[in-house]
Amino acid sequence: MSITKKISVAGSFATILGVAIATYSAFVASSEQEINQVMNGDKNTVVGENSGHISINYNENSSNSKNLVLRNSTTGVSLVLSEPDITVVTDKTKHVCAVISGTPVSLTGKVSDINASPRWKEISILKGECAGKTGWVSASVLSFE
Repeated sequence: MSITKKISVAGSFATILGVAIATYSAFVASSEQEINQVMNGDKNTVVGENSGHISINYNENSSNSKNLVLRNSTTGVSLVLSEPDITVVTDKTKHVCAVISGTPVSLTGKVSDINASPRWKEISILKGECAGKTGWVSASVLSFE
């Protein structure tokens, strides 16, 4: 066998081997991989480049998650009303409850907008003397703690 034929056979073999490696690499790269990333800090997630799906779970139900509470720093008490209207403050029949600051509440999902700004939110009181009652509060007295 001449040197030219030997080089030709070696070149053919190298080409076949190169195609096989490239095909295998593409197959391995396309398979799904699950990567868990653990970072310390407040919702500190860093995402570089992605070609698949990303699921981010901040573990909102963990023991260090923040709770929604009523917080009136001026008087220490938040007035819960039966209607989302400041004018009913003087009508005691429209008062649902006077709630001490720091009382946990949950949002019902209802809001009352004033000039396209959600000024009033309907809440359910979770603890204290008014637990179980539902009413409206100014968005300014809601706080996460």
